[in-house]
Formats: sequence, structure tokens, C-alpha cells
Amino acid sequence: MKLVNPKVEYLPQAEGLEGVFKQIEIAGRTCYKSEDKITEDSAKDFVYKMMTSKHNAMLAHGTVYFKIPISHRILVEYFIHDQFSKVVYTDDCAYVTTNYRVITENNLDFELEFLCSPTEYHEQRFTFRIISDRAILNEAVRNNGIYRNAFAQESTRWIDYFKKKGIAVSIAFIKPYWYDEANWIKKLVLRSAYKSSELFYKLLRRLGCTPQQARVVLVLGLKSELVMTAMLSDWEDFLDKRLKGTTGAPHPDMKLIAAEIEKQLNLIYEKQLN
Repeated sequence: MKLVNPKVEYLPQAEGLEGVFKQIEIAGRTCYKSEDKITEDSAKDFVYKMMTSKHNAMLAHGTVYFKIPISHRILVEYFIHDQFSKVVYTDDCAYVTTNYRVITENNLDFELEFLCSPTEYHEQRFTFRIISDRAILNEAVRNNGIYRNAFAQESTRWIDYFKKKGIAVSIAFIKPYWYDEANWIKKLVLRSAYKSSELFYKLLRRLGCTPQQARVVLVLGLKSELVMTAMLSDWEDFLDKRLKGTTGAPHPDMKLIAAEIEKQLNLIYEKQLN
């Protein structure tokens, strides 16, 4: 058993269609903790595998930016009425922000000729990897009321916390916000609970239970990862609720995560201005 701190990591998307594919692969492999299989040229095959297996939710992590001439009015009208897309008009062009799931499920691959890098007219999408406990990540995935957010969460059904590549491993749990200031009795109780959870999980695995069977004894403090992709306006909504508490007091651990996301978004904005 080991204790780790929560963490937030910004995952910028690389340029072009290859960048879209790489972003999808990063998100998808988070679910199964198979990031070690990522190579320089593995993204395209991974995306096609997702499409073949109808696992299209992962495709939504790939952000697509279009610059479409106004003359293509029918195409632009489609995105205007699509709930997952955002359109901004100028005098001669429509700037569209959407995702690769929209493209593939609606057979719009021919529109990739309008693919471009994000401009000042696009509403940008941002991807973050959030490392926290299961309880906090369960709160994060509820922030999907606008339906444009994409989530890829580490799966306790398929990940084996008993062994990795045949080698026994220690299960990681998150330090709660109060841990460093707690007295030794509280720390002892927490560590004992985590250790017991690890012990019984591994015992069930040794007795022949599968990971999805043994996971019932894993506590909410289990360290887990969530890749979340959202438009800037949706991140602002997330911060309103999870940092500023516009709908009620946020959990202290969630507030720490949200504060770090706000900090990193501000750094991204400052970098873009320069």
C-alpha cells in the first residue's frame, strides 16, 4: 500500500489529424492503464480499433477545429444545430469547434479538408488528466449537464491491481486534504483501512476472483485517473460549481483539484497572449 497526492496534468493536443488520433489514444488507454503500449505510430490503429468496436465515447476526446467558407452554408448549418459543436461567424468564414466522434458518427470525414489549428475565433477545448480518489472523480463526471464534455476514467473492472506484467504491486491510495494536519491516531486509522482494502483485494484475487469481482473491497480512497475534455465555457461552468461553489459548498479535495485546473488554464491563456 502506498499513499500519493492528488494531481492535475494538462494534456495539450498535437497539431493536425495525427494530433486528434494521439489525443484519443491517450484518453482511451487511461481506462485500461495501457499507456505503455503507446508508440509514435500506434494512435491511428488504436482509433480504428475503437471505431470497429463501437467504443465511440473515446473519440470525443479528439478536438477538431474547422475553418469553413460561408459558401458551404449547408455544412455550417449542420454544426450550428449540433449540441456538441460551437460555431462562430465572421464575414467570410465559419469557425467550428467539434470533436472526432461527431465527425465519424455522421460520416463527415470529407469535411476534414477544412481542418485547421485553433484561432482566436474558435472556442477551444482543453484536456486534463485528474488524479484523485474515486469519490472525487465520481463528482467530476457528474459535470456533464451541457453534454459536450468527454470522460475517460480508469476502470476498476479491467485493471488488475494485484499484479502488473506478472509482478505483484502495491495499490495506491490518495492522501485526503486533511491528512498532513491530522494527528497520528487519524493517520493510523486511515492507513489501516487502506491496508486492509489492499489485503482483502489481493486475497480475493489469489482465491480466483477476477478484477471486477475483487474490486468490491476497494475503498473510495483508491487512487484513480480521469481524462476530461471540455470546451472553455464548460470548464468555466465546472469551476463555478467545483471551486467557487455557486451551487453549494464544494468538497475540499475537489476544490483543490479545481483550483489547480484554474491555475493551469490561466497559464495557458497567458502563454497564448504572448
